[in-house]
Parts: sequence; C-alpha cells; structure tokens
Amino acid sequence: MHMRSRSFVLYGLLAISMLMEANWSLGQTNLPPKFEVPAPVTVMEDFGTQGIPKVVSRIDPGSSIEAESGQTVFLRIVSASIDPNFFSSVALTNTGTLSFTVVPNSNGSTSIDVYAIDDGGARSVTKKIYIHLLPVNDPPSFTKGPDLLVSAMDAGPQNWPSWATHISPGPMEESVQTVHFELNGFDPSLFSTPPAIDAHGTLTFEPLPTTSGQIAVAATAVDDGGTDNGGIDHSASQTFFISIPSNQPPTFVKGDDKTVWEDSGPQQFTSWATHVSAGTNELHQQIAFHVYDYDQTLFVQGPSIDPQGNLAFTPAPNASGSTPVFVQATDNGGTSNGGQDHSVPTTFVITVQPVNDPPAMDFVPTQYTKIHATKQTVFLDGITPGPLEDGQTLTLTASASDHQRLSDPQITYLGGSKATLEYSPGSAAGRVDVTVKLADDGGVANGGVDQSTYTFQIVIDDEVTPQPPPPFQTLFVPTVFSPNGDNSNDVFKIRGEGIASLQFAIFDLSGRRVYYTSDVKSVTEQGWDGTFNGVTLPAGSYAWTLKGNLVDGSELSFNGKKYGQVLLVR
Repeated sequence: MHMRSRSFVLYGLLAISMLMEANWSLGQTNLPPKFEVPAPVTVMEDFGTQGIPKVVSRIDPGSSIEAESGQTVFLRIVSASIDPNFFSSVALTNTGTLSFTVVPNSNGSTSIDVYAIDDGGARSVTKKIYIHLLPVNDPPSFTKGPDLLVSAMDAGPQNWPSWATHISPGPMEESVQTVHFELNGFDPSLFSTPPAIDAHGTLTFEPLPTTSGQIAVAATAVDDGGTDNGGIDHSASQTFFISIPSNQPPTFVKGDDKTVWEDSGPQQFTSWATHVSAGTNELHQQIAFHVYDYDQTLFVQGPSIDPQGNLAFTPAPNASGSTPVFVQATDNGGTSNGGQDHSVPTTFVITVQPVNDPPAMDFVPTQYTKIHATKQTVFLDGITPGPLEDGQTLTLTASASDHQRLSDPQITYLGGSKATLEYSPGSAAGRVDVTVKLADDGGVANGGVDQSTYTFQIVIDDEVTPQPPPPFQTLFVPTVFSPNGDNSNDVFKIRGEGIASLQFAIFDLSGRRVYYTSDVKSVTEQGWDGTFNGVTLPAGSYAWTLKGNLVDGSELSFNGKKYGQVLLVR
C-alpha cells in the first residue's frame, strides 16, 4: 500500500508538469522590442552631413526567452516627424547610428520620432530624439567698387556713393545684425581725412595736397554677430587702390550703338572710336582700349577695340538680347607723380536681334508592321521649338505618301520634348514615307525659319522581318543646352544612328579640354552635363570637335563640318 501511494504521487507530479509546460507554450506571446534614446543631440549650424553613433542604445528584442532573444530588431524613423526646415535627409541604422544632412544656415530645436520593430512583427512605442542646432554667425560680405582715380593732386574731399555694394551681414536669419567697415594697410600721413566707408557703402577721403601716386587700402566688413560656437564676424579683406595722377588721361569719342542679327557671324565696324588722343603733348604714348562689364553669354568673341578705334565682336550662336558695354582708353604714360593713364569710362549698347530658329526633333528609325495590324504607336522625342525659344507654341502634323497602304497618322503632342504618332496599317504591303511637319509661332522675320520636316519609313508586310535601318548620313549636334535639372535639354549629346566609331571633345574659350570620350554611348546617351572634374562650369560658349565614321564607312560631320560651338545656358 505504501509503494502504490508513492507511485501515484510521482505520476501525478509528472502530469502536472507536462500540463504546465503545455499551458506555457500555448500562452507565449511576442513582446515588443525596447530601446533607449539619449539626452538631446547638440550640433552646430552648418553641421553638414555626418553620422552620430549610438544615438539609439540598449536595443533589445523584448525578452530573454530563447525563441525571442534571437530576433532581429529594426529601427525606423517616422518620416512625417522630419522637419524639412532643418534637414534635407535623415537616416537611422539598426545599430543606432543617426545620420542627417542639415539645411544650410538653419538653427533651433527640433525632434525626430523613432520606433523599433522586430522580425516577429512586434512594434515598440515611439520615442523622440531631440536635436539642438546651435546658431553660428556667418561672416558678412560685400562687393568692393572699382579702384579710384582722383582727378588731380589737389582735388580736395572725395565722396564715392555706393562704392561698396551688396553689403550683407550674412544669411536671412542674420539680417538684424549691423555692419561697419574697417580700413587699414595704408599710410595715414598721406591723408588729411583718411579713407572710410559708411554703412551704406559710401567711400570718403581727402588726400593731402602734396599726395600723388597709388595707395593700397584694405577694406573689411565687420558685423555684431560675435564669434560664439566658432562664428565669424569679419569678412575677407578686399584691397583697392586710390590713384592720384599727374599724367593727362587719354580721350576718345565713342561711336553709336550697334544692332546686328542673331547668328550673323563676326562683326567689324571701322573707326567706331574717333578722335583718339593720349593727351595734350603726349603723342608719343601708345593707346589701348579696355572693354568690360558686358553680358558674355551674348558673344563667342567679346567686343574689342584696336588702337585705331575699330570695333569687332562675334555673337554667340542662337543668342539674342541687349547689353551695355563699358569702354576705357588707357595710355602708357604711367601714374608717377600723380599721373592719370585711364580715360573716363563710357558705355554703348550692342543689341543682337532675335531670328527664329526652326523647330527640331530626333530622327525616327524605320518602323515595321503587318498588314491589318492593330493601331501602332511611335514615340517621338527631342522635340524643341529651337534653342532658347521654349516660350513658342508648337504644332505637329503628319502625312503618309501612300494612302492605300496607310492613312495619314495622328500626332498627339505631349508637351516638352515628347509626342506620340499613331497609325493603322492598310491592306497592302509595301514601304510608306511618313513626313512629320513641325511649325512654331516664332515667325520668319529677319530671315527666321518657323517650319521643319522629318521623314521616316513604315514597312508593311505579311510577316514582319525587321532589317537594320540604314545609318543616317547627317548627325544632329545641338547648339545650346541648359543643365538646370528640369529634365529638358539638360545634357549636350549627339543625335543620330549608325555611328561606328567616334572621338568627341569639348573645349572652353581658353583652349582647355573639358570633356572627351571615344565611347559612342557616352556621347549619344549620357552626354556632357556642363562640368569638368566635378566642378560646374560657367555659362558661355564652348567649342567641340568630332572624328569618326558611320557603319557604312563615311566620315562623321555635322552640316559638313567636324567642329562647332555650343552655348551653355544657366
């Protein structure tokens, strides 16, 4: 009886243990992961892009249970919590490293919401990471005026209003700061009133009556934003020169304003400047003209004036508009003892009248289809009203050469550079020429062209057996492009088909090569984006050269030439 009792107790305990284990297995749930966030993150204004490790720490899947301890925890950012006024991008790794790019010149306090989720589907509570962007004073800036030429040694007090321009304490948030100027680097004994610049940029000074020659003065703008947190309250120093002459200045009589047509090529105007003189009793001196401060984008070769007064310039392809041109005559009489070797600046205007360029589009390869096929669609690309003529309205129409095989296709202009052409094959096989006509509303005044046509073939057959299209014997090289990120004409590339080999180079006006490739796809698909070694190049004209062959062995050329120019517009 005693033995049976002990066995009963043993078996009972075993059953209870198994029942508890079963109940535990049935009641087990996936607990949410856990993590901790630190005290607020503090960085400086203009922090840039950096990663901060362990911003999120003690990342835990939620339980020490074997089934859950091996889970992977993912950290996530609530995108709606990112303030675009502070950050242009934010990222958080699963190990807790927070990376972000601070918007330039932004400061203040903000927060980012984060949460964790494990691969068992459990999500943690959302927590905030507080970030403080401490303000850092940006340096003030200004644009100095020209070097100064005093009319005579005893000219008295000098006043140059708005000599310093574009005076700024820094970004918009620093507009409440005040700016003053510090001038140094000169000998104060040369002046009865030393040079000074007021808050409006007016430069004043009075040389001693005996002072002559050239005096260097260094100007620095200073704001009251302080230097806390590494701030800068001084601008870069800019040096200008005060010249007190004795040499008589050269003189001349300028010619009239000039008007030419767009794409009119090199221009020359004989004796534009007249009565050119180095000064009284200074006939032995040599005269030169300095031409400056004009819109360089209007010209391939900027305005120049030779010593005889002849004016020359070459407008840039497809450029039009007006620009003032500043001119000074200089002599070699020097500035010793207060000499004056520059004339008073004068201006004239060059106007390049617009001439409408023809609209254009990419070439269309031969299309192949079956008799009685369903409606076919051809995508047209590269459509443009002409260089720098995006404001014009385009009209596109299409016609077929054989209406038995193909009725006139229908074109739908999609805007920008794209359109679709739809056609329905007829009941007869054969080749049909399709002509696409483009017309803009720029008119034909001054020799403008407002229409162009492009022809391609549609081959209709019982069974479609596409053949490689014949290579185009003429390439299309654009004359202008604008890499401004609007996805329209952003790169400079060659258009055409059947190119077997190619060497393509681009040069700036100094002769420096800024682009080169011998890869056909690089120049026909990727193109040139207006940079050189990662540096954005300025707007203006650039020269290109090409060398290579089409698949039929003929040499590459554009309008019969292997060189040309392109206008980069920004």
